[in-house]
Amino acid sequence: MAILIGMGWLISMCSLIIVSSSIAISKYTQEEIKKDRNDPYAYLFDIYNDC
Repeated sequence: MAILIGMGWLISMCSLIIVSSSIAISKYTQEEIKKDRNDPYAYLFDIYNDC
């Protein structure tokens, strides 16, 4: 029973991390789309805002 509870917590924590990171990425890309960039995946490599 403890193993099932532990697996449930692990799955819920992983899904929470995925959801929160996807919200942050989508918010960032919406702001970047306003800049009219040609490459929609440029934010993945844009470390120093030089793209």
